[in-house]
Amino acid sequence: MVANAQPAVWGDPAPDYSATVLSGDPVYLYTLIFVDSKITRHYSGNLTLIKQEIMRMIKESNTYFSQLNMRISVVDVLQTMRDDLSLYTFQTYHYNKLRNLPYHDFAALISYRYAGGLAYVDGMCSYRNNLICGFYPHNPEAMGAIFFHETAHLLGVAHDDKEQPLNVSNCICNDLTLAQEIYESEKYSPSAGCLKIPGFDHDCSAQHLANLLQRNRCLSKKPRSEKENVEDGYLDWSAFYDPALAMCGNGVVEGDEECDCGVEKFCNEINCIPETCKRKIPFYVILVFEQPFF
Repeated sequence: MVANAQPAVWGDPAPDYSATVLSGDPVYLYTLIFVDSKITRHYSGNLTLIKQEIMRMIKESNTYFSQLNMRISVVDVLQTMRDDLSLYTFQTYHYNKLRNLPYHDFAALISYRYAGGLAYVDGMCSYRNNLICGFYPHNPEAMGAIFFHETAHLLGVAHDDKEQPLNVSNCICNDLTLAQEIYESEKYSPSAGCLKIPGFDHDCSAQHLANLLQRNRCLSKKPRSEKENVEDGYLDWSAFYDPALAMCGNGVVEGDEECDCGVEKFCNEINCIPETCKRKIPFYVILVFEQPFF
């Protein structure tokens, strides 16, 4: 089933999902991003700049992923040199190239000035692990919510009948007293709702996603190494990895990062600066002080 395109959510910050009941284990998501030829032309073929601007969107989406204990990493950003790909034809395009691609959990086609997104519902652990997300160069962050929304579709969140209640176990919004506290809080807005993913009609859709993640069996519960990827039959991509794709705040040590404890709100690692992913005290200093003196 394909989820229908959704209107963009412009400028709104990520809702507060702190009331979501989470499992103890994070889930690691590796995405391989493709851009259409219109994006390539807009940036005059400058792949360095393309990656930089695409990462602005992904970093915004991380403000959603991180709250639900999801670690999103970008494996690479590749150019399609095509502007005629639909979700269906992108699925075929991606499938035909799989042998020559690095490990990834899903592939995302970023489409120039498309005000929405499309994805296969529950396609993450199958050959339908594809989504399309729009992109606006004047404000790349604006589509971060849509990227998250479409990823939620891949993980199994569908657009249910808005006239029917969405029954989600362990959702705090089911408790009318607790839900009222959320509705009356300063952070509440009608579009944010109560644990609602932007673009979905029901409260508790964020909790629904968290519950689906607990049951997921194909996504990794720890960072993957290049050795594991090669052993699983994927190309060794280490020589092609661009440190510019490292995303400080996603909870994964990448590129030139010394540490990554996630976004500042969730960082509980004393010796890591969440804004820069650098150590407060270098390891070599700690090791010196730990050496016994005679």
